[in-house]
Formats: sequence, structure tokens, C-alpha cells
Amino acid sequence: MGGGRFPLRTRITSVANGPDEVANLADWPERNDLPTEALELGKPSQIGDIAQIGTSSGLKSVTTPNSGEDTKSGYGAFHAFDLYENDPAIASPTQSGQQRGKDDFDWGHFGASRGTHPHRGGDFEAAPGEDVYSLVDGTVLSVTEDPYPNDPKKHGRLTGVQILTPDGRIVRMFYVKATQGLQPGTRVSAGQPIGTAEDVAGVYADLERQQRIANPSHHERSMTNHVHVEVWNPQSLGRSVTTRQSLADLTTHYVPRDPFRLMKKGGP
Repeated sequence: MGGGRFPLRTRITSVANGPDEVANLADWPERNDLPTEALELGKPSQIGDIAQIGTSSGLKSVTTPNSGEDTKSGYGAFHAFDLYENDPAIASPTQSGQQRGKDDFDWGHFGASRGTHPHRGGDFEAAPGEDVYSLVDGTVLSVTEDPYPNDPKKHGRLTGVQILTPDGRIVRMFYVKATQGLQPGTRVSAGQPIGTAEDVAGVYADLERQQRIANPSHHERSMTNHVHVEVWNPQSLGRSVTTRQSLADLTTHYVPRDPFRLMKKGGP
């Protein structure tokens, strides 16, 4: 397929272990050669099915091997050209750029299971109070993003920042307390300090303590403190944005990208 800038479709041409075993979606984020956006946009099940790959890059082909090439998992996996080749690189939101590993609340990588949906962003380890940096050049849309607007136990306890890039991408950064003076309309540069990391691990620890009080047999879980980052590419050119975008807006009009891959391209 030719290289378009926005979501493309391709057909499965072969599978490793029969038409009903294309790939185990839960394992996709563990492999560097897989189009994890497909986690969100649909699972192809057999030869000839349309695979909707939400990517803003020049996707050339997506096929599955018909021999035992996938030694990591033992079944067929999608092999694709660089799906991120046309995506601009991003800066790290933290000094270390360290990805959150597995803790009692699961993994922090893009596409990790979140029960009803895959993880739409990536988690970067950060101590409470640590400086957080803008991933991109852009304009601030919001400094009061609530990561849990519909969860009464967490609503209002944490916040974040939303940024619009000149090329129309939306960046959301959660568990970040914005620096004083940062407000909608403020222009920021990649690598510029925009806030400090909040204590999301502390919020979860408090909820775990409350749960143990209510149920003494409950085993308290712990979380690695981190900053959650999402990068969303528009599905169509010419989309005009002047105010913050809700999650419903994003899942309808945008495609999530893996921030760790974008950062590894060599950010500003």
C-alpha cells in the first residue's frame, strides 16, 4: 500500500497457525514490530479480513508470516514496515525517560490491558514533585485535565495538561500539576518545564487503605509513581481545534500513538 498520512486499511495475506490465530493482542505491545494501534481499532480474524491500522505514517504492508518466524510467542504476528516513519519525534516528559514497568496495577507501556480497553498512552516513572517537560512545541489547551472525571473516588484529586501542536496532534499529560502562569493559550516548546509530577501512587495507596479497612482480607497493592502521556494524531487533515478535546472527541477523530517509540526516534 502507498504511504498516506492518516489511517489506512490493509488485508491479511497469510497467518501462521490457521485463520483463527492471527495474533494474541495482549502480547502486541511487548514486540517492537507490531502496529499496536490495531488494538484499539479492531482485531482481524482470518485471511482476507480488513485490518484497520490507525497510523499517521506511510504504511506499506501488513502481513503475517506463514512460517515459524514469531519465536517469542509461538504464533503468527503482524510484520510491518516502520509505522512511525513519518511521525515527528517527541521530547521526554521526564529527566530519565524511564518507562514504568510492571507493578501491582499492571504494566505502563502503550497498549497494556486496562480491562475494557488497551492503555492509550505510556507511563514515565517520576517522583512526586519532579519536573515534567513538554513533549512538543505547541499551544496549551487546558491545565485542568481530570484523568478520572467519572470516578467519584478519584475525581478532582489529580490533574493534567493538554497541548495542541502546529500540525494538529493532541498531547495529554496526566498526573501533572501545571506551573504557575501556564494557562490555555500559552505557547510551549519541546523540553520546556511545564509542571511537576503529582503523587498518583499516593492517591491509589489511600484508596487501597480504605478498601482494606472495609475488607480486612484485602491485600493492599502498590503503584510506581509516574506521569501518563498520550499522543493523538488526527484522522483527517484540516481539523480545526481551539479548545480542549474530550476523550470522546479523541477516540472519534484521532488515533493514539506510542510515546516511547516517538521518543526513541530522537526527540528535540
